[in-house]
Amino acid sequence: MAECDADGTAESSLSSAEPDSFRAPQLPLAEKIGNYDEIVLRIRKALKEKSAGITISFFSETDVTREAGALAEALTEAAFAETDDPAEGDYLRYQVGGYSYKCTSAKTDDGYDVRLRIEPSY
Repeated sequence: MAECDADGTAESSLSSAEPDSFRAPQLPLAEKIGNYDEIVLRIRKALKEKSAGITISFFSETDVTREAGALAEALTEAAFAETDDPAEGDYLRYQVGGYSYKCTSAKTDDGYDVRLRIEPSY
């Protein structure tokens, strides 16, 4: 389950206003994430809310911690994709001046539980 938090305590959730059929742009590494579309929506929402930190958790069949930088970049690039909402796309891209990230994983019987924290600079 993906989660986003702005201050380390509040958890964001998808609103009913977001389309059920949302498909995030399929960027490199997307196939390694079980709930990719949901995660991209949550990152976009957190960026729109100018969250100080975005923590996402997901399952992967492979350990992606070595690819954490590329993974963080792919997810944020997908969150910056153009939509019909003028407060998204390039508007979000130019509000974010960069970000730092931290990635950890835990081995399970089926693969890896991964936790990625992205901290944007606005």
